[in-house]
Amino acid sequence: MAQGTFYLYFKSKEQLLGELRRGVLQAYMAAFDEAVGVPGPADARLLAGLDAIHREVTRQAALVRVFRQAATGEESERQVLAGRRRLAEPLGALIAEGVQEGAFAVDDPVMSAHFVISLLANLLVEAISHAEPAAPDTVKVQSARFVLRALGVPARRVDQLAPLEDPT
Repeated sequence: MAQGTFYLYFKSKEQLLGELRRGVLQAYMAAFDEAVGVPGPADARLLAGLDAIHREVTRQAALVRVFRQAATGEESERQVLAGRRRLAEPLGALIAEGVQEGAFAVDDPVMSAHFVISLLANLLVEAISHAEPAAPDTVKVQSARFVLRALGVPARRVDQLAPLEDPT
């Protein structure tokens, strides 16, 4: 695209990156909403939603790396916080449903949603991009188990919903 044509659509590269970020966030939200919008217990729906976000993060990994490299520290932090707030709304609502069902035992569903998003935001991207701290599938299973335990799901149910891989 010629530089002149680019500036017909966007005032700056930052504006383009902002539009791309909004698109990625909308994809995350749509994947989560679709996955949790089915009947079933809140804990199983939560894992389906987290799995959907994992798939979407994997799909968008190259673009997310560009975002991380292109943004200044303050700009990046502002965008991360805005995205976390948007994702925390539906996740917090799902956690609140789980509290009502007796599946989760937390004091503040919205704050719990922020904890979950904060935990996964960096770990998923690092695992997908660099296999750190472990391979993406390992991070996905271990983070799911951690989140379920943190939400007060009994160990037997955690093992049922997010079994550890059999090493044999």
